[in-house]
Amino acid sequence: MEFRVKHLIMTDVNEFARRGNVRNKQVKALDEDTEWVLFTDSDMVYESGFFDELATRLQYVDKSAQAIYSVGRFSSDVAITDAMINELSYPCFIPETDETKKICNIPRRNCGAGYFQLVRKELLDGYYVKGARDRHLFVDGQKARSDIQFRKRFKLIKMNMIKEQWHLNHVRDNEAGKHLEIQR
Repeated sequence: MEFRVKHLIMTDVNEFARRGNVRNKQVKALDEDTEWVLFTDSDMVYESGFFDELATRLQYVDKSAQAIYSVGRFSSDVAITDAMINELSYPCFIPETDETKKICNIPRRNCGAGYFQLVRKELLDGYYVKGARDRHLFVDGQKARSDIQFRKRFKLIKMNMIKEQWHLNHVRDNEAGKHLEIQR
C-alpha cells in the first residue's frame, strides 16, 4: 500500500475556519486511484512504523463495511507543549522522538474525533459533509460540528494499534475566549 500525503494551503482564515468545507475541498482534490482517506489534524505526531502497521491492518478489514476507522491517542499537557513549541519557528515538522512520547502521556478516549478518521474513498460520495452546515469556529468558541455530521454517516470502528499517535495539546479558542490563529 502506498501512502501519499496531500494538503491544501488555506490562506483565508474565514474559509479555513469552516473545517467541513475545507475537508470537502480536500475530498474533491483526491487522486482518482485513492483507496483510503485519512482525515487528521496537524497537531498529531505518529510513532515510527505507525503507518506501516496501519497498512498491514487495512489488508484485513471488511471493505464492505460502511464505516470509519479510528484509533486512540495520547495527549500532552498544554503547558509542556507550549514550552516545546515556543522553542520552534513556523512552519516546522516535529519528528517522533522519545521526548514526544514521554510528554504525551495522557490517554484520550474520544475515538472518531476529527484527529483520526479513516474511510474508504468510495464511501465519501464526493463530500465530507453536505452543504454549509458547518458552523463558523470563531464566533463563540470552537465548534467542530462537521466532525459530528461526518461520524453520523458511518459506523465507527476502533482499531487497536500497537504503535501510537500523540496529540500536542494546546489551549482551545473557547478556553481563551477568542480565536487563536497561532494554533491553526
